[in-house]
Amino acid sequence: MNKRIKLILGGALLVVAFTVFIFSYGNSSTNASQASDKEIESILRSFFKSIDDKNVDNMIDNTIDIRFSDDEVRKTEYNELLSTDKVKLKDIVSIKKIDDNNYIVTANINTKDNGDIINEFPVTLDEEKWKVIIGQDYIPNN
Repeated sequence: MNKRIKLILGGALLVVAFTVFIFSYGNSSTNASQASDKEIESILRSFFKSIDDKNVDNMIDNTIDIRFSDDEVRKTEYNELLSTDKVKLKDIVSIKKIDDNNYIVTANINTKDNGDIINEFPVTLDEEKWKVIIGQDYIPNN
């Protein structure tokens, strides 16, 4: 082989190796943020287990509650809510992927005050941890 063909083949091999590296790296970092429906379902079930167990610290760690900005206030409010109302997850109706970092879980829940209701629970990737967003249907008293 002459020198020119060796240079072209060497350059092509370098481009292929670089392309494989980029796609492998891109896919591995993307997969870290993607979740299966089973994983998303498990996150919501874990949240409701925290409610059943009255584990307020776990509830705080695994949720984003848009009603409160302070975890101490959340803790007080959650303890009060858990003492006055019972909330049970009956079943998961559907899981809709919005994008790689956001899902909407529609669930049938039962509350002491409202009975059976269908509610949507956004689930989002927050600093490499999946969390349930709660309080989105809250309407403050004026």
